[in-house]
Amino acid sequence: MSRWGLPMITHLFLSDHSKGDLKEAFNRSLPRDDVAQFSEPIAAFVRNMTTYANTSGNPAEYGKRIAGVLSPATLPLQNRHICLV
Repeated sequence: MSRWGLPMITHLFLSDHSKGDLKEAFNRSLPRDDVAQFSEPIAAFVRNMTTYANTSGNPAEYGKRIAGVLSPATLPLQNRHICLV
């Protein structure tokens, strides 16, 4: 079963097969484990792509920031007067 919170995470950010099957590990894990297991590979991917594109003065810091946004991979919920009728 795949986790559906943010489905492109496995295809983009966890696509480095040299680190094992991150996609399968992600799908078998719980969101509470995302930061420990997946923030480093996500940060590394972003750092590498940002370095290639030369779009940040500090690719490593930018990678960490994006990893912090994507880990844990959960959909945000904003409670706006939910009415169940």
